[in-house]
Amino acid sequence: MEPLDPALAGVRAYLSHLDGCEVAVRTLSGGEYVGPLSCLLSGNVIFVGPSGAAPCIRIDAVESVLLVRGVPGR
Repeated sequence: MEPLDPALAGVRAYLSHLDGCEVAVRTLSGGEYVGPLSCLLSGNVIFVGPSGAAPCIRIDAVESVLLVRGVPGR
């Protein structure tokens, strides 16, 4: 079992708090995605966009996340 990276754990917690909100995500490779956030934290990935059509993004590739609409933590 790999040791848990504290920085990655913090990112996971933050993204989990925004689950279900509309966000704008920028990746380290320059990709930009806007839509509802869905977290699959056991796999360390998130989905941003419409259900069933959202791209899968590894959380260690996320550069920034901006809350567009919604109430975090609900």
